[in-house]
This record gives sequence, C-alpha cells and structure tokens, in this order.
Amino acid sequence: MKQDTWNATLISSYLRDAGCDDKEIQATLKKMKEGATWNDLPESLWKGQLLEKGKHYLYSGLNMSSPERVLYKGKSILCPVSFEPIIKFSIDGLYNHFCRKLKYEFTTWEVEKNKRQLLSHVARFDMMRNINGLDFVLTLIDICEEHQLECFSTNSIVLNESYLEETRDILRDTYDRANYDFQNNRPKQREYVYRTFLIEEDEIVYEEDWLAKTN
Repeated sequence: MKQDTWNATLISSYLRDAGCDDKEIQATLKKMKEGATWNDLPESLWKGQLLEKGKHYLYSGLNMSSPERVLYKGKSILCPVSFEPIIKFSIDGLYNHFCRKLKYEFTTWEVEKNKRQLLSHVARFDMMRNINGLDFVLTLIDICEEHQLECFSTNSIVLNESYLEETRDILRDTYDRANYDFQNNRPKQREYVYRTFLIEEDEIVYEEDWLAKTN
C-alpha cells in the first residue's frame, strides 16, 4: 500500500484521533473510494473549525506525532514516523485552552464576548508575515501562563508588549527550523506524513497484521 493511499482502517483511525465523531467518520468513508488519497478528505470535516485543510500549523497541540518506540510482537522497536494534523479545533477549544492555562473562568454573560475577542486576536496576528494567527495566540497563552499573568479578559494577553515580542521570536525561530534545512542550506518541503500502521495499547499493528486478522 502506498503511504498516501486511502485505506478504510487507517482513515478511520486517523479521523478518530483527529477529533471526528463516528457519524462523520462513517459519512467520510462512504464518500471516499479505494485509491483516493489523504488529500481527498472532504472539506466538510473542517466546517466550523479554526483550522484549515492543507494548512500547516506549528503549535504542537494542533498536530499528532507517532511515539518514539512501540512494542511489536513483544519487542521494543523504533516506531515508523507519522506527523499528522488534527481537524477539530474550534473557538470553543481555544476559549477552553485560555481558561485552563490561565486559570480564569468568565461569567455566563462574558463568555461570548471573550470568544469574539480571541477570534479578533487570531485575525490580527494572522496578518503577520510567516506567522499563523492561531499559532500566535496559542503560543502567547502559554507564555502568559509561564509569566503567571493575571487575566480578567481575553484582551489581557495582548497588553504586554514584551510577551508579544517573545511569542513572535519563538514562532519565527520555529518557522525557520521547520522550513529551512540549515545543514544543506536549502528550503525544506513541509509535508505531513500520514500513518501506515495502527497502535493498539502501545503495540504496533502493520497492514499485513490486520489483513491477516480479517481475511
């Protein structure tokens, strides 16, 4: 099986880990045909989310990586590399991330106002060169947490210029490392690497293994 070729078992596993529910997974499997690729996932999966299909994000929580080592037939082995985007991350997820990290809860009547402010911050920082607005806001929240910033609204995170500069420097450095091969002095081709295996309770299962079980 080619690495990027669609397979019902793999696509179900990926979509579940990426945040899709069973109804969405079943609907997707019905739309896709054998030989389709990961790029053929329907746009509808991203509807209502802050993430965009095909866009690369630097913030670790917006991506999924394979573990370094797994068990295979009772032996510890290096895991084949996979690096995949999540699909489901809405304004509710961003708002909850803010409240959890900065340990602040808004009254009911404040919630929607503060969600709108977060969306405004994402749009504002999306205008910066080589920086994604969602990456910026998520990283900025982490930095505010490290500095133990006391927040009274979602606007609190954008009031300290030094925190904004720190966030910008971190993301530009991360962007450079993600997009440039300094060892060979050339740009990198950023690509997601999708799974060619399943992991069940820390045990890796390859295609030939699960086919043997089902045939």
